[in-house]
Amino acid sequence: MKRIRPIMLILALGLALTGCDGSAGSPPATSSQQSPETLGNAEVSGTYTSGGWVIRLAPDGTWEEDLNGQVNAYGGAYTLDGNTITLNDRRGSSETATISGNELRLPSITLQKQAP
Repeated sequence: MKRIRPIMLILALGLALTGCDGSAGSPPATSSQQSPETLGNAEVSGTYTSGGWVIRLAPDGTWEEDLNGQVNAYGGAYTLDGNTITLNDRRGSSETATISGNELRLPSITLQKQAP
């Protein structure tokens, strides 16, 4: 019996030092696990182009699109959620895109932000 007590004491100390839930060896959270930076209307506003495709995002949350020479062919309001932008057309449709640096990435095309 005396031999069992030291073994139990060693096991108890081992559990106390390492923790019994296994979290002692878990790595800390990295920046890739954090939520994306929230962008504001002022940061994304500007003119984005690719060939004959032009999208203008205004700081007031509205947008206009010129397509193949047709000025203001589409437009409406936009909303931001992190780096995701939803373009809600005044006719009822919507398109979701992402903003990465100076790029506006729609499912069918990537537009580049132009210098003011």
